[in-house]
Amino acid sequence: MMSERKVKFNFQGLAKKTGSTMIVKRFKIPIYDYNVTLVEAESKEDVSKIEIILKRETINKEDVNEIIQELTEGKFNGAYTYRNMRYRTFTVFLFPMKSKLKRLNILGHEKRHIEDRIAEHNSINDIETMGYLAGFLTEKLFT
Repeated sequence: MMSERKVKFNFQGLAKKTGSTMIVKRFKIPIYDYNVTLVEAESKEDVSKIEIILKRETINKEDVNEIIQELTEGKFNGAYTYRNMRYRTFTVFLFPMKSKLKRLNILGHEKRHIEDRIAEHNSINDIETMGYLAGFLTEKLFT
């Protein structure tokens, strides 16, 4: 059974002042039992909510602080993918993007990190198996 949650946050209070909107999407990769969280920042006004979400995702404090600093400074067109293989989780954080094409490029890059880590952690050498995983992740991350 696949579960997926896609939530577009428009936080009360913060949204009224800034128009801040961000996207958080969570889904499970059922065959390998990994959970993936995608966090897409829309602007630096998302900082306070993003900090809470990233801490919940068990990302270490130094990395959270680096993301918050870069977002506050106005970084665009970048991303980070964090993994916790013990808990079988991935967290992908996307900075605001200047174009849809740039978002596709960067998200595709981060998707590949997830594929490579799952293959490595599960000793998968079969390209067909990885092709199915790539297709599944494409559906979940890009829609």
